[in-house]
Amino acid sequence: RIRMDRFARAQGEEKWAADLKRYLRGDVQDLTTSDAKCCAKIAEDYKIDEAGLLFYSLHPNDLMKIATS
Repeated sequence: RIRMDRFARAQGEEKWAADLKRYLRGDVQDLTTSDAKCCAKIAEDYKIDEAGLLFYSLHPNDLMKIATS
């Protein structure tokens, strides 16, 4: 649990991760046009789980990895 909290905090502190999470949730009104375009380019490679953590997965059948910088 503590480890997941650390991942969530790190993802919230990284602008690109926070923007991508907003984009994937559909909260695009808070993003600039430039930020939304950047997110659109990589969004298909990321998913958000039920806890709100951002995961990276190139292929749907692959194991997903927690996205951190």
